[in-house]
Amino acid sequence: MLREFDEDTIAAISTPPGEGGIGIIRLSGPRAILIADQVFRSSKKMRVKDQPAFTAQHGYILAKNNFGQSEKVDEVLVLLMRAPKSYTCEDVVEISAHGGSAVTQAILDLLIKEGARLAAKGEFTKRAFLNGRIDLLQAEAVLDLIKAKTELGRRWATAQLEGVLSQAMKAMKDELVTILSHLEASIDFPDDSIDSQSLKEMADQLNVMKARISSLLSSSSLGFIAKNGLKVVIAGRPNVGKSSLMNRLTGMDRVIVTSFPGTTRDTVEAETQIQGFLIRIVDTAGIQRSDHPIEKEGIERSKAAVAESDLVLYVLDAGNPWSLDDGELLRDLADKQTIVVLNKCDLPRKLDIKLLKPWVDQERLIEISCTANIGLELLEKAIVSLIKTGNSLVYNDIIVTTVRQKDTLEKMFESIKNAGDSAKTGLSPELVAVDVRLALDHLGALVGEVVTDDILEVLFRQFCIGK
Repeated sequence: MLREFDEDTIAAISTPPGEGGIGIIRLSGPRAILIADQVFRSSKKMRVKDQPAFTAQHGYILAKNNFGQSEKVDEVLVLLMRAPKSYTCEDVVEISAHGGSAVTQAILDLLIKEGARLAAKGEFTKRAFLNGRIDLLQAEAVLDLIKAKTELGRRWATAQLEGVLSQAMKAMKDELVTILSHLEASIDFPDDSIDSQSLKEMADQLNVMKARISSLLSSSSLGFIAKNGLKVVIAGRPNVGKSSLMNRLTGMDRVIVTSFPGTTRDTVEAETQIQGFLIRIVDTAGIQRSDHPIEKEGIERSKAAVAESDLVLYVLDAGNPWSLDDGELLRDLADKQTIVVLNKCDLPRKLDIKLLKPWVDQERLIEISCTANIGLELLEKAIVSLIKTGNSLVYNDIIVTTVRQKDTLEKMFESIKNAGDSAKTGLSPELVAVDVRLALDHLGALVGEVVTDDILEVLFRQFCIGK
């Protein structure tokens, strides 16, 4: 791949905007050391170009005032990482200054004045990828790590950044290359043709690879939840305790709770964590028949939230008899993942649980009391159980976290399946080889050996400037 930035040295503020204890300005490129020497004066009179790699030295950033005199901008530490042993595989200088937008912006302006270019979003990581320090899977992991909101998300991103998925793909590539070499040898040298037994063994090997890819694909739902969270919508008729449940699950008084029906008129969202999973909870207006224009709008928004949910917590009041309206609403939820929550179970019960059997399985019925704090742990376990259903890789460090990874693995799976089927039925080596080559192409796209500018643009524009 051509590198369009051979002569560019880039600079950016790498710490978040606003006040802080420290602010870091990063330089990377062939002139990083030279530019740093133009603005930095060491307390030890040592120039940056003479500074040993992986060391920091104290000094000051200087700027010329209107009279041509040098004045101090800030007291700093300068850390030097020489190519190729740096994040970008280029010369990298990091200036640690006092936190604050005025200080860091003043230093960045000086670096740009001396010839650096303001970095684009994600350009430091893009250079790390294009210079071969990381592959595309690891570049995506950098973004996942930055955006991780839970311990599970952080752990999965860290594992992928360390290369667990990349190593699995490398091992699979070696196997595919070995298979392809045998196939091509039999094509080029007919006297060394592959017999039926060898084809069967090849099919078995391809089937094992297919099973490994299938296992990875099954982890994608967990990967998406780790990044984006599980959208859980609390629904039900008015005054059954939906808002109280949201407050209990989030651990804060996020929603106003009163004894008057219809207190919640609009959807209210909040985030929480349950056993390490990010949960995005949405409280909704009570669903009922109404001619009031504001209530009708709230009910329509409730229905829209339910339609977009990953999981619905349908709340019933144990102190009220079964209603045909609840039956109709539960029937409408037949195609959604649903847990029926029987609230106010500490009060005298008027609802006959037997009437719920046509609508909900016993394991999807949880009895709670938001007021008495009863049953909430069981509800949380039920939510996590649904997340884990069919996903044996919950605590496995190899996990698929992006739509691009999933789509490419699906194409790779199909090619390996076709190759295995062809080998099993004894088709010619030429036909088997076609699908093996396709599988290798998809694998190359997955790790970034073959990648288009469009894919890179979509990925790196999600980064912040400075990473």
